[in-house]
Amino acid sequence: MRSEAELIQMARSGDRQAFDALVREASSLIYNLSYRLTGNSSDAKDLWQESVIKAYQRLSEFKGRSSFSSWLYRIAVNEWKDKMRQEQNDSTLFLESIDRVILVGEDEVSMEVQDMGHSPAEALFSKQRCDVVLDMIGRLDKHTRMVVVLALIEGKSYQETAELAGCSVRTVNRKITSVREMIRRKLHYD
Repeated sequence: MRSEAELIQMARSGDRQAFDALVREASSLIYNLSYRLTGNSSDAKDLWQESVIKAYQRLSEFKGRSSFSSWLYRIAVNEWKDKMRQEQNDSTLFLESIDRVILVGEDEVSMEVQDMGHSPAEALFSKQRCDVVLDMIGRLDKHTRMVVVLALIEGKSYQETAELAGCSVRTVNRKITSVREMIRRKLHYD
């Protein structure tokens, strides 16, 4: 098994199999991020593919200060931000409700749903709450949605989220606090 550094060097020399191996390692992470940002599998596949193409085109720019998957992750976030800037209308995004999306093959998507062991009534209530939260996230402005996905769903630190979203840590904190309060109000009063 070759190290990441060896695979990168081979890929830079034109070895497509080495590049494919690098992408394969990061594939699930990048697809999950893409899915959470876009809210549907079709757009997620497009974003994933655009990110991989951009990584291939810019492989010579990879400095190795982070892992390849972290670099590809940043490319995916930037591709999504660019796409959002290009869209002039502020359309509403409706997220499909899933626990985890996994890219299995080129055109195959598997959904991994956790069994929480709840009674049918508890499971229905939990699903309804999840649907409310996902609907609320889908209605956020694009920048706030990106901050929420990165910090709350992807588990990035506020510092990492700020860097990826191109804003301050204070802005991240403000947006997260606001969204949490909005969710609390919605779940308590509806």
